[in-house]
Amino acid sequence: MIKSAFSNNNKTLLIFLFLYLSLICGFYMDENLNFGAIGDWFHTDKPVIEALSEDIKKTLLDYEKFGHRHSPLYLIFLSFFYKLGFSLDLIRFLHLNLSILLIYYFYKCLTFKFDQIDKSILLLISFSLFLSPTFRSLSIWPSTRIIGMIFFVMAIYEFLKYKKFRKEKYIFKNLVFLILSSYVSPNFSVFTLFFFFHYIKKESFKLIIKYLIFCGILS
Repeated sequence: MIKSAFSNNNKTLLIFLFLYLSLICGFYMDENLNFGAIGDWFHTDKPVIEALSEDIKKTLLDYEKFGHRHSPLYLIFLSFFYKLGFSLDLIRFLHLNLSILLIYYFYKCLTFKFDQIDKSILLLISFSLFLSPTFRSLSIWPSTRIIGMIFFVMAIYEFLKYKKFRKEKYIFKNLVFLILSSYVSPNFSVFTLFFFFHYIKKESFKLIIKYLIFCGILS
């Protein structure tokens, strides 16, 4: 049994390495399977990162002139690396590796929700994200959307833990990650209503007030 488990782990590692290397190859080949990511990078994200590294205050005041539809928060983060001397390609490579966290937290959600299913199967389902044209494109060409999605999946993970254990701490951890995802990519903010209506049906009025105050402070 130990030998079989070791063999399965090796196979899983080989599959991961193959898929990860395919993403690296896509990086060096300027892969752009969703046809829009490369344009967003060169025309909106890259100019903002360069401008933020030179003058963050002026760039934020003139942010609408860049024609960017998303929050500048993640671009500010990337601009710090550019200011430190990282090349744009190195920043892209850093972003690519951060994007792998989406697969990791997706796997954690699956194993928590479907704990009776073989983890090897759930791992393979998680690895299927490597084949997604959107995931590949937004990993290779830095996008705030995929970072926002990572925080959103982390929020879902905390929500799943709340549903199982019904502990107050998971509500607030869910809210922290949800607000972080909204700060990075505002389209995720709409899910605040979904979680709020779930909690209002299950929890006390006092806890709901605490939820609203906490949400207001972070907002």
